[in-house]
Amino acid sequence: MHFVSRIFEGELRPMQYFKLISVFTLTFVMGCSPSKKLQKNPEAYVKVQIQEMIDLLETGDLGQFISTYAHPEDLEKIKGDESLDEIVEDFSKNKAQLLLTALKDALEGKPEFNDQKTRAIFKSADVYRPLILERVESQWYIRN
Repeated sequence: MHFVSRIFEGELRPMQYFKLISVFTLTFVMGCSPSKKLQKNPEAYVKVQIQEMIDLLETGDLGQFISTYAHPEDLEKIKGDESLDEIVEDFSKNKAQLLLTALKDALEGKPEFNDQKTRAIFKSADVYRPLILERVESQWYIRN
């Protein structure tokens, strides 16, 4: 849903508008809601959200990235006594570039899903550990 809020705030770039319109058009033409799309092709849906993650990282909107894609349980643990600004600063220094590499590799790779299709694991030769995403309802979150 972060795309919708960014439309009203006027923050989307032309390519992001194209992607957004493409996803909505595809959903409309296929006659399915995101929840039906999840049931039919979870790999395609997780990759749409991975592209959204990449877009946020590449535009440097790390606060929005963390707020949107850090798993809620993990975000509570991370916050502790730190502010979001402190978390963003640490993330930008130590983890953002590595995660961006892992996400780009995941976009090209094939995930391994659990039986319920709620956990996707992407392995890559370029990153020392696999990228793990977990779906809660229709939102995919980073779990590692």
